[in-house]
Amino acid sequence: MRPRAARLDTRRVGPACGATARDGTGWNTPRRAAADLSAAIDHVRNQHPSFLPPAVLGWSLGSLVAQLHAQGDPSAISALVLYGDPRDPDKPGRTGVGPAASRPPDAAPNTAAAAASDFISPAVIDRAAIDAFVQQAMASDPVRADWRAMDEFASRCSATDDRRREALPQRGIRMRIDRRPEASVPHRMSSELRRRTLLAWSLVTAAAACGRRTDGAALEVGDDCQIAREAERRGDYPTARHAYATCLSRVPGFVDSHIAYQRILELEDGIESARRTYAQLAHENPGMVTSFAQARILARPERTAALERLVSAHPDFAPLYFELSLDHAERTLGLQSLAAKSREKLYLESFLMRASGPEFVRHFADYAFAEQWVRDAQARLAKLDGVAALGPTGPLKMTATPSSAGWMVHFAAAEITKSIEYRVEGGEWRLLDNYFSTPLTRTPVQISARYQDVGGAMQGPFDYVLDPRAELVAFGKGVLVKMPAIWGAFGDDSNAGYFYFTTLMVYRCALARVEYGLGTSEPDRDYPMPACDPLDPMAIPSDTLPYIAVDGALPFVSMRLTFADGQVTETSRIDRKPMK
Repeated sequence: MRPRAARLDTRRVGPACGATARDGTGWNTPRRAAADLSAAIDHVRNQHPSFLPPAVLGWSLGSLVAQLHAQGDPSAISALVLYGDPRDPDKPGRTGVGPAASRPPDAAPNTAAAAASDFISPAVIDRAAIDAFVQQAMASDPVRADWRAMDEFASRCSATDDRRREALPQRGIRMRIDRRPEASVPHRMSSELRRRTLLAWSLVTAAAACGRRTDGAALEVGDDCQIAREAERRGDYPTARHAYATCLSRVPGFVDSHIAYQRILELEDGIESARRTYAQLAHENPGMVTSFAQARILARPERTAALERLVSAHPDFAPLYFELSLDHAERTLGLQSLAAKSREKLYLESFLMRASGPEFVRHFADYAFAEQWVRDAQARLAKLDGVAALGPTGPLKMTATPSSAGWMVHFAAAEITKSIEYRVEGGEWRLLDNYFSTPLTRTPVQISARYQDVGGAMQGPFDYVLDPRAELVAFGKGVLVKMPAIWGAFGDDSNAGYFYFTTLMVYRCALARVEYGLGTSEPDRDYPMPACDPLDPMAIPSDTLPYIAVDGALPFVSMRLTFADGQVTETSRIDRKPMK
């Protein structure tokens, strides 16, 4: 929602100044002015219920009206800015009582001199700006306002009034002091506010040159982190650094305030100096946000470990998950492993689950900064949509092939690896060179594997079981399903009266049943297979003939297989080849 600004038309004399005329007495009073402000805020709130509470700016005498309203209803506003406040904190009755109610108001014409009376220090504003203000003031306020009962300000608006302590929200904004002779007044006010931390202020008199004392040092009170942010926006990094240091040494601070301060420290002093500064800060002003800030500027892997410890202690603190996601992100690692992608996705999902509502945004001074994090997390998560969490075997796939020499075991990785290591039955780790062999056995074999990913991190170990029977079924089934034409074969020439089951004999460990039919479209008889021997699975027993006698003119044989896992194939037809 774009910002909106509204000017309150205070009670003056009638149509020339707007729709708010004087009341029957012709006088304005502090409490009436504060009530008018309250009514205007209520009207806006009723007309636009979705609007946030407004920030109220009071100029000169208007700053006292703004204070009076804030003390009566502090929850109705989000911030209070006092511009050119005329009060002396040591002289609460300075404005006096004013004329008696029985005397009629003066209703004196406005003059250029009166309109310009607020600008008393030529060091803080140029003549062109004053002239422009006077021109607008004369057009909108041809008759000067008449005030009385000014003691109503003194009863509630003194900076030294203890009753204000509980009535006002304790949120500071900023104080700037111009170089006028009366500068001692706001200096004393700043000291009182710093001592009591009562109110959110911005005491300024105007223009580009203010904000410095006559000795050239900046005067900062209230929320030093706000001062730092404003200084950073205008490129005044020395002031920003000093203000951040002051603020963050006293209060937990916001996530984005710490990040901004760390950026300044790192650019000006280097990362190691920034880490030392934050180690000291975390010791002097411990807290969740400070500990988070200290952890985020550590070097990896110490940074990751520190953030993970904080997650264990504070599982609902969303910024921890965002920073951890960066440790595994492509922008950090360059080449990103599948394990890193999986962890980044996990942390992004955890962050977005918590990145909403008041508990999240209360840790940020600038909601736009928090929104930027959310948008970045959403964009990165969308790119990781197809990445699944790593299972117990990780991205490595083990295949085992039987041979007369034993099992040939190979591992294929779903990502680029620097190396793969394996061990058998808890033995020593060995470097994998394409494949390794292990003896044939009737019992399962425990195998573990691990690998070094592109980032140099060792992933695993992942555990596998080489089950001889299951592997023999998978191996034989993989061959036979793909090539039904080799299930059987007619003999040639002098062997034309035989039909051979040799291939099925070799892969018999995968089979539970072999059916065939001689010249029939559907198999109608079984071919008995010898038992599977895991110690010599592909050898044809010497007492078994891998063929049957058939008519030399038989045109075809129909065949159907049932595998050991229960799967049944479709019927396949083996045709006799024409005689040459």
